[in-house]
Amino acid sequence: MKKLIIIALNTLLILCACVPASIQHESIVKPSDGVTIPPQVNRIAVIEFTDERHDKSSFPNPAIELQEKIINRLVTKKVNVMERSQLNKIFDEQKLSQSGLIDEKTASKIGNLLGVDAILIGSIVDYGKVITPVAKLDFICRLIDVKSGEILFSLEVDARKTNMGYPFEVHREVINEAAERLLNSINR
Repeated sequence: MKKLIIIALNTLLILCACVPASIQHESIVKPSDGVTIPPQVNRIAVIEFTDERHDKSSFPNPAIELQEKIINRLVTKKVNVMERSQLNKIFDEQKLSQSGLIDEKTASKIGNLLGVDAILIGSIVDYGKVITPVAKLDFICRLIDVKSGEILFSLEVDARKTNMGYPFEVHREVINEAAERLLNSINR
């Protein structure tokens, strides 16, 4: 009987350690062929992404960390990005709140105030664990021309990351994965 229990426990342990392939799916970006920043866009402001998740209590909002990683990667692509601290200073001086402030309709006003050609806005749609040790981060971002209010491009990022060795690090890793996938899809 003891041998049977030990065999059953070992089998259960092995099954728990194996994450189903359907959950481990690869991160994707839509459109899959990527997008291009138009040549008339020389300076971009990356606005803090809004948190549109249904369950906001399970995991903290990853928007600021994601925003910082996107800014860093845009700069390495030779894109002129407005510094986030300067952006916050202007918003504070003008008594404006960033949260949900900018959309296609208000981009022109805000863009002129900031002195940029385009604004990158976005929404966090989902963030958290799929199953231990798999994390997910889904978001949508748009680059808006401040002169016309036109959406220059829109990208949907569906990031997944698995870390069998350090499952508690998987949330940080999925933010890196999402930023990397996004920026690999943007051409200059």
